[in-house]
Amino acid sequence: MFVLFAAQTSFATTAQKFSQGKVKNQPAVLGAKTYNVYYKESQEKKFTHAVRLPANFAEYTINSLKKGTNYIYTIVAVDAQGKEFWRSNTKVLPRSN
Repeated sequence: MFVLFAAQTSFATTAQKFSQGKVKNQPAVLGAKTYNVYYKESQEKKFTHAVRLPANFAEYTINSLKKGTNYIYTIVAVDAQGKEFWRSNTKVLPRSN
């Protein structure tokens, strides 16, 4: 199971505040050599961001998420040949204030 949640942490840049989202991997998918984490703002039609993580990742923090914006995430397992073979359910990251 993968757990996605918004961190309480926020930081400010020039005039806009950002928040962080954390992706937790529990447990690993059998045969996965890496994972692709795809995410987007909920109103976008296609996933616009991707992060490749090693198979043994426990937690990963995505920085610079817009505060007050809903994001949607999915995690995809990738085998040794580079083929995506398993996809988590799409998850909505609650609006971060």
